[in-house]
Amino acid sequence: MIAALLYIGQTPREDITSEIRALLPPAVRLREYGFLDGLSEGELDALRAREDEPCLITRLRDGRSSAVSEKRILPFASRACALAEREGADAAVLMCTGAFPPLGERVPLITAHEAVHGGVPLPAPLGVVAPEKRQAEQMVRWWGEQAPLLGFASPYGEEQAVVDAAKRLKARNAQAICLDCMGYTNRQAERVFQQTGLPVFTPRRMVAQAILRMLQEE
Repeated sequence: MIAALLYIGQTPREDITSEIRALLPPAVRLREYGFLDGLSEGELDALRAREDEPCLITRLRDGRSSAVSEKRILPFASRACALAEREGADAAVLMCTGAFPPLGERVPLITAHEAVHGGVPLPAPLGVVAPEKRQAEQMVRWWGEQAPLLGFASPYGEEQAVVDAAKRLKARNAQAICLDCMGYTNRQAERVFQQTGLPVFTPRRMVAQAILRMLQEE
């Protein structure tokens, strides 16, 4: 089976792909596709989110983080999915916890959004760490009735900032922590667990579990 990992930024993203691969059987082959692959600096600038519009946080190939427009990235999502299908993907995995409309896909599509926000309800009160404060309104919309406690720290900044955000959520009586971005690493999750003692959920692990469930259903 060939699963296409669709990233909102640029590939390669071996920092994420390697952690997903380690949780899957060897028979699953992973290929990476980035929505922003091949774009010029000017084209990247045109996709950056304004302060007044919903954004998604990703990482570029040179290591910079970038806040892209949730709306204006959509055509590039469909393009990446179509390319993956042409190159023989048996399934696609949308590696972003943001909400996307259908991409016109003809193969099974797993979304990180559904894996994280549409699965089994997590322990409540749930503490959610997101990359930026301007995503607060999106988080409320994505989590719906689960209405989590929110904290903010970029996965691409200082690791301790992620831990400190989680500790502040614990102080507000959070019973579990979800690091709500594909950028958060297993190492960050482990440090949060060590310093809070709370269950920690990450999209990377939840996406891998969704792929395994799909395999079992075949």
